[in-house]
Amino acid sequence: MRAFPLAVVVTLCSCSHGHELTGKDAEPPGRYRAYLKGLGVDPNAGVIEHTSMTAGAFRFFSSGPKDAGRDRAAASPTGLVAGHVRAGDDWHDFIAAAAPTLIAERIAWLESEPGPGPNDPGKELRLLDPHDQLPVPIDPVAWIQVTKPTREGDVFTAWYLPKGGADPVRWQITAPAGKKATIDQTPASKLKPAGPPEGRAPAALVSPNLHERLWGLKVLQKTPDVHAVVPVGQLVEADPEPLVREQAAIALGVAADDRGAEPLRKAFVAEPDAARRKIYLDALARIPGEKASAALAALAGVAPAVKKKKPKQPVPKSPPPPPPPPPPVPVSLRLDVVRALAARNDPTAAGALKELAAHADDDSVRKAAASSAKTN
Repeated sequence: MRAFPLAVVVTLCSCSHGHELTGKDAEPPGRYRAYLKGLGVDPNAGVIEHTSMTAGAFRFFSSGPKDAGRDRAAASPTGLVAGHVRAGDDWHDFIAAAAPTLIAERIAWLESEPGPGPNDPGKELRLLDPHDQLPVPIDPVAWIQVTKPTREGDVFTAWYLPKGGADPVRWQITAPAGKKATIDQTPASKLKPAGPPEGRAPAALVSPNLHERLWGLKVLQKTPDVHAVVPVGQLVEADPEPLVREQAAIALGVAADDRGAEPLRKAFVAEPDAARRKIYLDALARIPGEKASAALAALAGVAPAVKKKKPKQPVPKSPPPPPPPPPPVPVSLRLDVVRALAARNDPTAAGALKELAAHADDDSVRKAAASSAKTN
């Protein structure tokens, strides 16, 4: 696979050069055969046209046996673009031949090629979409820069990931008509993200992309934002990814805003994993105020976290079955709740400790609560 340097700017010419092709030689198959001859490859050894890949006037070819797919190129009646950065390719017409995403996909195909044998796996370029869920670990700060393919006038931009890489690469092709074109290939790690990260973090929280949500939460753990407490609370309650829920809980603990208390309580109750429950509990313990104390008391089974008057509901003819009971809280976690209550200094926490000391159904919890109540 061709390795991508940290930053590459290659000057190309979008106009034709060398001898002018005429007649059948100027048609796409003829242009491709001429390209193979220039590489020293016998065009009679086999030429494959990939008809399903046609984009506008450009037709796609490769050489060798049927499944080899080597020497890839796209040819039109006026020019050719090959799977290597080289002078003379018709980038101006190519980037305008179809929608940006389709062209970006075709570039990825041109730049991917199987190796000649088992010891050379070849090269592969993967087109990136900001909504992708990638199987490789990518720095969220780098990933947040990835955008969908775009074309604005003569400037085409797309993001790719080379085979075996973990740093997205931005391709930016500038190809004015009749003038030299440039292709800039720069990894995300060498680009400066637009705007301060804390300003972009709230928007990242609602992204469908896992990497973006994690990036936004990491930023908020360093720079809390009062406007992000509610969406972070929604993540800790309902995000399908356990890692996101964990990081959201940490961000709520750092924010220390009492609006995060109830989402953390609900997340704790619904969470079956004991280690993750501990993360939620530690975050809740960092939040000051009686709302958080009430949430801790509720986790200990003392009182509901928020006392609300329920409106009267008409009795249904067939009442729905009751929801399944929450996972039981092990004694070790209940003792952690007692310790969290003991570390607080407000009437709600003190009342919860007295209630636990008198009525907890576990002897070790009662003793711990009684000891804490005396010293609180």
